[in-house]
Amino acid sequence: MKHPRRARLWSRALPVLLALAPACSEDEPADPDALLGEATDCGGYELEPCDVVEPACWERIAEIAACQWGGPGTPPLLPEVSTLTESEYRASLTTDANAEADVEQLGAFDDVLVLLGLADPADASVEASVDRSADAIAAFYDFTSKTITVVDHGEEVDLASADATLLHELIHAQQDAAHDLAGVLDDTQPTTDALTSARVLFEGEAQFQQTVFEVGLARIPVDASSFERGLDSVRRAAQDDLFMGPSVLFTTLQFLPYTYGPEWMYRLWLNGGTGGIQSQYEKVPTNLLGVLAAAWDKPAPKVALTAFPIANVFYTGAPPSEGSELIPIGTDRLGAWTVYVAARLAGEEGLAEDLALGWRGDQLDVYQLDAGGNAGRWRLQFDSEAHADTFGQLLSKNPQITARTQGKTVVGVVSQGAKPEWLFALIAGD
Repeated sequence: MKHPRRARLWSRALPVLLALAPACSEDEPADPDALLGEATDCGGYELEPCDVVEPACWERIAEIAACQWGGPGTPPLLPEVSTLTESEYRASLTTDANAEADVEQLGAFDDVLVLLGLADPADASVEASVDRSADAIAAFYDFTSKTITVVDHGEEVDLASADATLLHELIHAQQDAAHDLAGVLDDTQPTTDALTSARVLFEGEAQFQQTVFEVGLARIPVDASSFERGLDSVRRAAQDDLFMGPSVLFTTLQFLPYTYGPEWMYRLWLNGGTGGIQSQYEKVPTNLLGVLAAAWDKPAPKVALTAFPIANVFYTGAPPSEGSELIPIGTDRLGAWTVYVAARLAGEEGLAEDLALGWRGDQLDVYQLDAGGNAGRWRLQFDSEAHADTFGQLLSKNPQITARTQGKTVVGVVSQGAKPEWLFALIAGD
């Protein structure tokens, strides 16, 4: 599957892990270290960086990938491999995006995200999305053709980086053979939150295994404790970089599976080894609460979420009618991560984690105005009135958002024109 080039966001990983390498101690916990030792014993420490165009190199990395993923004795998989230049890949992405996109719908959603302060106008387009992917992706595993494609960016090949990228894609091949990744996505509700959560499962696992491999390839003597601290340090550094750039929501959603996913996978792995990870495919997560809680070292909320889409609402004004001045375009669930992004962008980093973990459901409804332009209503449910009130105040810092709070519900409305009173509909029974 598509994944960011390691050199861009993970360039700090090996120095950080090296700095955290432990001194020998008899007090280290045995079980986590034994698990980590079993994975690194698959061959990463013994492998000299090799050229993946050589069959012997390819075959050896496939053996290591199979061993790390499924344990010693797991049969390796060797998918067909092809290469695209960056320009060819960019053209392919553009063709796919234009074929699949509902331009009017995407444009309306982008307008609303810009008004909400979650995206920058210059980056809310198909072209900008293609640019982000074309620059960031080194290789991808295709769920349909069961092949691996390497993207040639015209740069000098770093053998160790290429080996790690190949292992990542070979992990996807193992996942796909066991769990049918295309089926996983087909069965996932088509919302931002659910699709990102599914990607965190298979991309997080592949990135976790890639990191284990890279530790071995670099001969870094880590134990379980230092490995965990290294994952956390790498995630924090990468995230800080992303929040300094444009269109934070778009870019963080793209990279979240590779930054937050490995820490979540590590927790699952400690609790049940490879079986603990594989069991997650039996019930693919539909939201990110567990993933975020694992990274932030906080208890994962175990609660029922507000239904999506929201069926029952009450209106503070007249409900919409067929003659309404707004035409429904579509709806989405943005999820706990978007709460975190909105809170952090509002300058409240200290509250962002608590507010995200206090999220209990949301719905973004997007409309087209009869007079031209677009409007949106973002309804959110929280675990407490205090969290709802705090988030409503943060939204109100953006002068384009009209935010209202009632009980545990927040409604934020944006529009390029009028804001009819019925747009402020709340969730029934709140």
